[in-house]
Amino acid sequence: MQECWLYRINSDKLIVFYNGWGMDENPFLHLKSDEYDVVMFYDYSSLPEKKIIFQEYKNIFHIGFSFGVFIMGLLFQNEIININNSNFFLINGSFKMISKDYGIHPKIFESTLENLSETGVIPFYKNMFFDKKEFQIFMNNKPGRDFNDQLRELLRLKELCESDIFSQSFVKSALICRWDKIIFPIAQKKFCNEKSISYKEIDSGHFPFFMWKSWDEVLKEFIA
Repeated sequence: MQECWLYRINSDKLIVFYNGWGMDENPFLHLKSDEYDVVMFYDYSSLPEKKIIFQEYKNIFHIGFSFGVFIMGLLFQNEIININNSNFFLINGSFKMISKDYGIHPKIFESTLENLSETGVIPFYKNMFFDKKEFQIFMNNKPGRDFNDQLRELLRLKELCESDIFSQSFVKSALICRWDKIIFPIAQKKFCNEKSISYKEIDSGHFPFFMWKSWDEVLKEFIA
């Protein structure tokens, strides 16, 4: 798992962002931060075994996005992340990411895996967006990761998804995008309803981050 500090402004409040599959910091560099330090985790080809502690912060806000929701849950279950002074939120994801009921249908996942190539990842990127202009912005700031690196991560995520973390219940609230073509909203709503997670629907595709100008705005979607 890779760690990238996006902002260190000596705040006593921290946003911990668990990114989705194949991502890095590039598509998120437009997001500023006025009040929060921000650290991003991505590339889940390997996961930490030692506890991650952010002792200097009074308030910690964990946000999982897409496959990052599952990773956040897995690290929580394995007691890798510190839960003191923490709140947990999710965007377009669940604790069962490969699932016909709560996540990506297994047949769709396998088809994606089989057809994945250096050029074949572009249709996946395109499906993350409802707005063509946002897709173009993303492609101009797309992840700088090597394809083989992304493939290795996806294969590892498939293995990790065999872990049963569905019983975990610690997420405060969720954002669900109405036009998500990666994880259908009906599956996300079913997950939230069964886990008693309050959710808010917003008008976006799977990748909603071009809606916002700052991490402060992202967090306000949950705590306003």
